[in-house]
This record gives sequence, structure tokens and C-alpha cells, in this order.
Amino acid sequence: MSSPSVDFKGFGIHMSLNPSRKALFMSHRTDTELLYDIQEALRRIKAYTHKMTYNAFLADTRTQDAVIRNLEISDL
Repeated sequence: MSSPSVDFKGFGIHMSLNPSRKALFMSHRTDTELLYDIQEALRRIKAYTHKMTYNAFLADTRTQDAVIRNLEISDL
């Protein structure tokens, strides 16, 4: 039996569920594209938190959510 999958037609993305990790993985992407996504996610985190104190970060749930999402993208 094959793993469940989803195609996003027109976007060149095919996602399949890896049953051992219970996470979605994209295929048909080059290593360079994946590294660019990681670099962009980390750039966004830096932009969101630039000149922000730790206490300000703790008080700002929107920025926390944005940072967490970009950490998920970069798989860190």
C-alpha cells in the first residue's frame, strides 16, 4: 500500500505523507531550492526579530508564531 499524497497542480509540488514520521515531505525540489527556502526562512526570522528584546518577543505572540512557522520551514 502506498503512502497518501497530495498534488498541487500548477505549482510543481507533490506532497506525500511519510508514515514513519507523520510529516509531509515535498518532492520534485532540488537541494538548491530547499536550501534557498531555509535561507529565506532564516532571513525572515532575522527581519521579524531585529532590534527586538527578549521580553518584547515574549510579549508578542504574532512574532512568536511567525518565528515558529519559519523554523518549521527550515526544519530546525
